[in-house]
Amino acid sequence: LAPIKRNFFTSTRMSLLKRRVVKDTVIYTLANYIAMAIGILVGVVTKAILGTVGAGYWALLRVFASYGEYSDLGTRNAMNREIPRVMGAGKQEEALKTQDSAYAFMLLASFISSFVIAIIALTMQDTVLRKGLLICTALVIATQLYNFSLTLLRTLKKVGALSMVIIMNMVLVGIFSILGALWKGVLGMAVGVSIATFISAWNAYALGKMDFRIRWDSTEILRLVRIGFPMVIISYALVTFLSL
Repeated sequence: LAPIKRNFFTSTRMSLLKRRVVKDTVIYTLANYIAMAIGILVGVVTKAILGTVGAGYWALLRVFASYGEYSDLGTRNAMNREIPRVMGAGKQEEALKTQDSAYAFMLLASFISSFVIAIIALTMQDTVLRKGLLICTALVIATQLYNFSLTLLRTLKKVGALSMVIIMNMVLVGIFSILGALWKGVLGMAVGVSIATFISAWNAYALGKMDFRIRWDSTEILRLVRIGFPMVIISYALVTFLSL
């Protein structure tokens, strides 16, 4: 009877796991489709408000912001791979070290990239572009915090919180970007998107009940960079190609 009982419990556990995986996949997929639909609608509305020139300015600002988003040199992508691996091996402390080291490096890298963008902004003769790039320094930091929180939610398999944050982010970005565009054109839109992204990063932290802190471990950071940097090179190439 013992083997039969053991097989029954194993089969039940596998069935529950399969059901959970399917449920999480459906929820996450629906969240992404809803976010995409909202994004398309917001894009159409904001382009109508900004006009051709304003939309061109915004596209250029997004290029700079996109480069800044990759300033973590792939440590976030490496974290996404390494944390499940070490947690599966029961090494909780090592997982926390990876998470906190990636967070510390992400903060430093985002501030450095924002500083570089600010320097570039000060060399611009175009007033709108100069002010827009200065606003983008905040957007880069906000986006890095948001992306880090999303990656951690995905890594920890908190699919419910992840899906909710994705939808809430698009709603917030939609509201703030439209209000900002109506207020001050492309500069107002940049301010609105920055504010919405900071709020979304906080929502991800709160809803996911996450606990991460600054822990500078040079050895761990270098290991994460070695793992994730090739992915950053591919991302940089893609952004460069799309911006041509």
